This record gives sequence, structure tokens and C-alpha cells, in this order.
Amino acid sequence: MGGGDKLGDCVRTTSIATAAKDKPLEAIRGAAAVNVLVWHTMLGFFPENSGVFSEFPASGAAGQPWFGLIHGSFAVILFFVLSGYVLTRSYFLSRDRMIIIRSAVKRWPRLAGPVLASVLFSWVLLSLNLYRYNEAAELTGSPWLAGHLFSSPSVVSPALLDAVVQGALLTFIKEHSSYFNSSLWTMHWEFLGSFAVFGLAYLIVRFGAALRVLSFVMASTACHLWMPELMPFVAGMVLAAFIPKRRIALRGSVSLALMLLSIYLGGYTGRPTGAFSLLYPLIGSDYTTIGYARIGAACLAMIAVETSPILRWLLSGRWAAGLGRMSFPLYLVHIPVLCSVGCLTLVSLSGLVPVPMARSTAAVVTVSAALLFAVPLMHFNEWWVKSLNALFDKMALRLAGQPITPSPDLR
Repeated sequence: MGGGDKLGDCVRTTSIATAAKDKPLEAIRGAAAVNVLVWHTMLGFFPENSGVFSEFPASGAAGQPWFGLIHGSFAVILFFVLSGYVLTRSYFLSRDRMIIIRSAVKRWPRLAGPVLASVLFSWVLLSLNLYRYNEAAELTGSPWLAGHLFSSPSVVSPALLDAVVQGALLTFIKEHSSYFNSSLWTMHWEFLGSFAVFGLAYLIVRFGAALRVLSFVMASTACHLWMPELMPFVAGMVLAAFIPKRRIALRGSVSLALMLLSIYLGGYTGRPTGAFSLLYPLIGSDYTTIGYARIGAACLAMIAVETSPILRWLLSGRWAAGLGRMSFPLYLVHIPVLCSVGCLTLVSLSGLVPVPMARSTAAVVTVSAALLFAVPLMHFNEWWVKSLNALFDKMALRLAGQPITPSPDLR
């Protein structure tokens, strides 16, 4: 009975520890999702203004110092660093191993529910012949849009079973396995990265500072040699392990400097254009090196937010929580919406209104529709996570021989 009591206590402690959300971090996550939406909208409808395609002059947004605010590639790295941090932070603070065990057991179903819903949404759009990205690409000249979702000649009429298998399983175990939603390539690395930090955190939680540093150096070296895509998750876990429980309060000017530097580094694309001509000799154009610069930029943003009372106050309103709730659903639906509703708007307006007006209208419709379609997925996501938490709490309490009591609402 003693072991059962301990397990029951751990289950209840874990639920309470993970119930509260860090609103500033949720705001950052939501801002990153909006970043990706805006970035893909630009790539689709205003490719010549992005400054990242060789088909167009090397100018435009990519040369501006604020480019990190809309650079989708940086936003994805920020997502990964956030995951490494959030998934392990409460564990490092409490040292309750049930947090890691419970999170690891739930990780696949937690991700699979909303991902499968987004894939089925895309399958419906495809079945109704609502995708118009090829026609839109001819109008805008966007290389990104031209080679999009269903560019493979073998993909003619995907079956419902294909969508179910891809959304529920293949997306997580194989990279670039889902042709229903190209943004889901991140789910493979999100899944692997989660278990990488779960395992490493579980092993080192009771290590002293010196052994932790050695462990992180070894893990980073292994990632660099064999799987660099996992580096952002390890970086996030490093922050989770070393940021003190009692946050250091940085001065507002220091926090602002860190955030501005983060935005600047996050906008670097490996091209010596505009404001980044000074960075090019230092970082160059190597893909891995650029990735590390973005990881550093994401870490700077995290440090600024986690240690600045002013930033935490600014990012702690109700809007921040709402933005965080929308982040994952918005990321999941924005590509299907862009390639259907947005592109259909552009194609329909072509020849009826001036080209700039048609593109601008398509962009506005895309952003508005993505936010609209994200709302039902947000509610499904919250219901799904709450149901999973309740199910796993009941299972754990039954194994422990404890009476089943309602769990707090969790996400």
C-alpha cells in the first residue's frame, strides 16, 4: 500500500504542477504561429518581396533588421526550443519523475489527435477539389507555392485510409511523410525531440552542475554529428535546467537588447544582403551554422522573457493566454487554408481587379480564414488534452489502488 500511496500522490502532484500555463511563453508560442502564417502568406502571394528566392532580386524583407519578426524558419526553431524548455522545466524544478513518465506516455496521442484532425481537414478539401495552389503559383510566380502539397504525380485521389495512417502514425515516425499538409514535417522532429529531452532530463535531474554541463556537451556533440535537428530541443532543456527557480530580474534595457538581438539573428538567411551583410563573414551560408544562429536567437528570446519582469507583465494578459491556445491549431490549419481558400480567392479575382489588389485580398482572406478555422480545432485540441489527462489519471490511480478523483483541467 505504501507504494500505491506514493504513486497516487505523484499523480495528483503531477496534475497540479502541469496545470498552470506560463502566459508569457504561451504568448511567444502564439506569436511564432502568427509569424509562420504571415511568412507563408508572403511566400505564396508576394514572393518577390520576401528576398529569399534566387528567381527574384536579392532584396526585400530578408534584408531588413526586423525580418526575424516574420521569418518562418526562425519561428519553427523557436517552437522547438520552447518545447525542450516547457517539456522539462517543471521536472527540473520538482524532480518528480512521474512528470516525465506521464508526459512521455501521453506524447504520441497528445500530438496525434489534433494532427489527424488537420490531415482529415486537408483530405476533405482535396476531395472537394478546393485546392488551387498550382493556378495561384502561375499568377504569383511563387516557387514555394508551385511545388506544394500534392506535387507528386502519383498522388491523384488519396484515400481516406491514407489520410488516417499519415495523420495518426507516419507523420511522427517518418520525415516528410504527409503530402496532405506540408507543415507537418515538424511533427517528426517534435516527436523525436520530445523523447530525446525526456530521456536526458530523466537521467541527469539529480546531477550536479558540472555533470549536467558534461552531459549537455556530450548530447550536443552527438546531435551535431548525427541529428542536428534535435539541437533546439536540447538547447531548450539546457535553459530549463539552468534558469534559477527564483527568476533573475534583468533590467529593462538589458531585456530589450536581448530581444532585439534575438530578432536580428533570427532574421539571418545566409545571404549577405541589407542589414545582414555584417553577419555573413561571421556565420556564412552553411545550413547547420545558420541553424545554430537561429537556436541562439531563440534562446536569447527565451532568456529575455523568462528573466524580465517588464516583458512578463506585458505578455501576461488574457490576450496572451488566448494567443497561446490558438498557436498549435493555427499552425496545423494554415497551409490547407492558404492553398485552398487563399489561392481560390486569388484565382477568382484574377482579371477582375488589379493584380496588387487581388494578391492583397487573397492575403487578407488567408489570414482571416486561418484564424477562423483554427478556432474549432482549438476547442477540439483542448477537449482532447483534457480527455487524455483524465484517462491517464484514472489509469494511474487504479494501478495505485487509489480512489479516482477529478483532475484539474489540463492542456
